[in-house]
Amino acid sequence: MGYSQFRTLLTTTSKTLNKSDEFQEALLSLPDVVVADEAHEIRNPKSQIALLMGQIETGSRVALTGSPLSNHLQEYWAMMNWIHPGFLGSLRDFTTGYITPIKQGLYADSEEWERRQSVRYLEKLKRVLDGKILRKDISAIAEDLPDKTEFVIYLPLTPLQRKLYEKLVSKPAGSMDPEKHRQLFKWINMMRLICNHPYTLHVPYLYVL
Repeated sequence: MGYSQFRTLLTTTSKTLNKSDEFQEALLSLPDVVVADEAHEIRNPKSQIALLMGQIETGSRVALTGSPLSNHLQEYWAMMNWIHPGFLGSLRDFTTGYITPIKQGLYADSEEWERRQSVRYLEKLKRVLDGKILRKDISAIAEDLPDKTEFVIYLPLTPLQRKLYEKLVSKPAGSMDPEKHRQLFKWINMMRLICNHPYTLHVPYLYVL
């Protein structure tokens, strides 16, 4: 079940879902084990979905995520707090005890003692989380993956694309003032749209089904 459906079944007041008590029991009280895939969806402890997931009564919870969390210790706390509520204490205590001293040593102008302290607290946190978190990289499944084959295909611009492209790149830089820096990403997006027109995939007389 997806997070959106889970949230809908627990929060909708539509007449088409008039069995709210049954949904509450089925989703929150009956499960013996809950596996939350893409668990970064509940990384914000104040979000509605995180609050609803926290109401699940089972203590057997597994959180899976492929998103990197190494630079987001608050997200670690949020998912750990769902898996084992209270294990890392309150967010305030975790911030004081881990997040603040760790982050203080990660800046370019951090003092040497702050860097050493950051490493110590990172190692301490790692020991605390041993047995709770299992980290795996691509090497865990590398032997089961087929060989990777990459194809690089160059496609010329169509006449219309070329005309639009040349008109865009020849636009005087001054014409974007005084907001030219703010317009940069808009300008890049326009170029992307021009170059990625579906017609670039069209090959006359060749259709691949």
